[in-house]
Amino acid sequence: MADGKFSKRDRVTIDPFKIRIALSTRFEAPTKTVVNVLRGNDDQVTLKFEEGPRRSEIINESKAFTAELARFAGRPWAPNNPNPPTPDETRALQNAAAAFFLRIFRHKTDDLTVARVNELRYFLDHKNLIGINFDSDVPGIPLDALHYGALGAAVDLQRFIGARAPIVHAPRADNDYPGDQESDLRIGFLGTNGVQSVRLRNPDGIFAAFERLKIPGERVHEETPLRDPQGIVMNVADIHALFRAWAQYRPIWHITSHTQTRAGQPVFVLDNGLEVRADFLNRQQGARTFLGQPLMFLNLCAGTQSGIVDDTNFPDSLNQLGAGGVIATHCLIHDRFATHFAERFYSHALSGELSVGKSLFRARRDSLRNDGTLASLCYSFHAMDDFALPSVPLPDAQETARSA
Repeated sequence: MADGKFSKRDRVTIDPFKIRIALSTRFEAPTKTVVNVLRGNDDQVTLKFEEGPRRSEIINESKAFTAELARFAGRPWAPNNPNPPTPDETRALQNAAAAFFLRIFRHKTDDLTVARVNELRYFLDHKNLIGINFDSDVPGIPLDALHYGALGAAVDLQRFIGARAPIVHAPRADNDYPGDQESDLRIGFLGTNGVQSVRLRNPDGIFAAFERLKIPGERVHEETPLRDPQGIVMNVADIHALFRAWAQYRPIWHITSHTQTRAGQPVFVLDNGLEVRADFLNRQQGARTFLGQPLMFLNLCAGTQSGIVDDTNFPDSLNQLGAGGVIATHCLIHDRFATHFAERFYSHALSGELSVGKSLFRARRDSLRNDGTLASLCYSFHAMDDFALPSVPLPDAQETARSA
């Protein structure tokens, strides 16, 4: 407040507000990033950063940083043996995250950058921040895992951007907002037994997690893990069968597999050997495949990575096919932690109290406090807007896990 009057900054932050970050590139010109701080439809503060890295540089730096993040997310993990990073390792990742943040949010001279970044830090630190929307024409930037503190500062997990507020990554293609979701909750599942957590008899696996949460749904066959509404096992033998499966209503599709690369394109593999490539999905964009705009949870390694064909990636392709939103990871992640984190997420998202974005934020915050790992920072939510899932009555015992 100056001279007894509220500044524009004070007016915007006096009530709950959101931040919209838009990053754009053009050929090999410097990246431009515009930050809008919004309170309702009235007040707005705009911060412009006009001297970021060139497109090729930002892609390479993003890949280098996600590789560093993978060293944390991919390390062995178990609830009773979290194998936490050392303070020096955590500090090294925080510095890498802060350096990448400062590369993106750069404005002309060093002095101007410092002043503008300090303004942005003010808004990111503010108690009334309730959400962040990220719109970028460069896919795969792990904004959730970036750190807005100073380089060399003491470790502060709360200044990783994903620990500050729910974040929604906008897909690069136009998509309708998800409409009201039907109340019937059945989770469609696709995966491979090559992933330990998929095996039905594994007490630490994803089906055991669904059973603990008492999520209603079809019994899943171990070899071909998808059944139709009548309980008949579906043979997803080719990409067309996959689209027919996805044309059935499921508010959630949960996919657990290993990510591989074929001809420069990201691929996940189903049990029958079907390789699902992001660019194959992209070729089907003339038709809207999904019924009811479901949430797609890609609980597999590096689900946001781009291929060499037009930066094709799974979040963009699935949103083009009519998904309401996509949760995916930026890097390698340990199987057991991936299942544990999914259970944390669903315990919030199916409670009827929180949206998808807020549930991911709450699960990440819980994990950072209790799981002895930074792996939750590699998850991100990609959608045109946040939305809620149908709710189910959660068992009383789950309340303890949710608050842990």
